[in-house]
Amino acid sequence: MKGQQVARKTLSLVLILKNEADTILDVIGGVAPLYDQLVVGIDRASSDATRALVEPLVRPLADVLYEFDFQDDFAARRNEALRLCWGDFILFPDGHEIIQAASRPYLERVLEDGPSVIPYDVFMAIIRMAQSGSGIVQTQSPRAMLFRNHKNLYFEGKAHNYLWGHDEVRVTLAPQLVFDHCASYYHLADRDEQRVEMNLRIFSQAVRDDPSDVRSWFYLANTYSSIDTDKAIELYQVYLLKARQYGDSPEQVGQGLIYLGHLYLFGKEDYMQAYIAFHHASLITPRAEPFFYMAWIRFKQSDCAIASDLLRHIDLERPPSPFFLEEMVYNGVAVWELWGLCHNALGEYKDAMRCFERVAELQPSREGVQENLEKLRAVCGV
Repeated sequence: MKGQQVARKTLSLVLILKNEADTILDVIGGVAPLYDQLVVGIDRASSDATRALVEPLVRPLADVLYEFDFQDDFAARRNEALRLCWGDFILFPDGHEIIQAASRPYLERVLEDGPSVIPYDVFMAIIRMAQSGSGIVQTQSPRAMLFRNHKNLYFEGKAHNYLWGHDEVRVTLAPQLVFDHCASYYHLADRDEQRVEMNLRIFSQAVRDDPSDVRSWFYLANTYSSIDTDKAIELYQVYLLKARQYGDSPEQVGQGLIYLGHLYLFGKEDYMQAYIAFHHASLITPRAEPFFYMAWIRFKQSDCAIASDLLRHIDLERPPSPFFLEEMVYNGVAVWELWGLCHNALGEYKDAMRCFERVAELQPSREGVQENLEKLRAVCGV
């Protein structure tokens, strides 16, 4: 009926917490009074005042407060919380992600479920990440934080948990929805074409509106990486120029250089330009990939002594980090294998054998490792 008011959709605010006393009231306060249900899980290993701060906010019959044992599985903890939600929409920030006041009108429109919202099930927010206490913006990354309470949506991934669902789930990017201080990644399985289309539209418009928006240049280049290598290289070069002009964090610039090196190496097979990009990255970031790929290039050019020296710069005792692109790099498998190949080419067979023994220890099923190890043991008389 014309003029009939549509009831606002309900919202479950879900939080999985451990030692978030410094920010948790700001996180909840940033959404209040828009949420209808508060679901809070607190790790039993928490040692600060997180629970004491949350308990007074828990309302009988509406909210849920419970404790859990982490057990090194983020997705399991999130799925456990999902089962307790009854709201039409779910907002699932981390315990340090504080919604900005500018985002509230957009969140209200989502809850009104108007024509621009109805087609969508998942809203990928462009999130601004700031280092805690420094005020320095580090990165922005689309992530599924706000979504309709859809029975087929669930999280997967112990470390970096991603929202999954069925093929009919419809997704939009919501640039108006901005959070402070978040560290996350985005992933939208089986919907790459839709993601690319949305990212191209949003980030192209962003750089037209504000050419000094260095992060939009970065994500525009990142989007082109999967569809046009030359265009992606051009845009990463623009990003690096903009970052020099307007500033960006060393970690983010280093990531841009690593991505550029990948494009030159695997997209263009231009070893010289790839090496230059990785070399510049190695000067500003502690990540493993720049040294690994410089070593790999040197190995392919038969400069095995230099390749071996470059591998020495990688801290193999450093724990795995979400910033590393290649799991086989940061867990050491590829590093030890390449090092073994370098030692073998240099006639340093005992060193090569020790490297391949390490590979076999880390990944016994790795192709060719047992064969190489047996040959080296025969040469060394072991």
